[in-house]
Amino acid sequence: MINGDTINKKIRQGKLIKRLSDAGYSDQEIIDEIYLRCLSSTATEAESESLLSEISLQKDKIAALEDVFWA
Repeated sequence: MINGDTINKKIRQGKLIKRLSDAGYSDQEIIDEIYLRCLSSTATEAESESLLSEISLQKDKIAALEDVFWA
């Protein structure tokens, strides 16, 4: 239930990912920020590589990073 539409909408409305991207944060830095906020640790090297690879395949990078945050 925590990963339902309500949380997804809040993530998109908060525009954190967009603000970080506009501020010049790299995809890796955004992933680290997401992990710190949600899990109180940074992503492992394997997690980062997997996420960065997946994000690079997406047309909408902001939406892809928001999906990482949501997940």
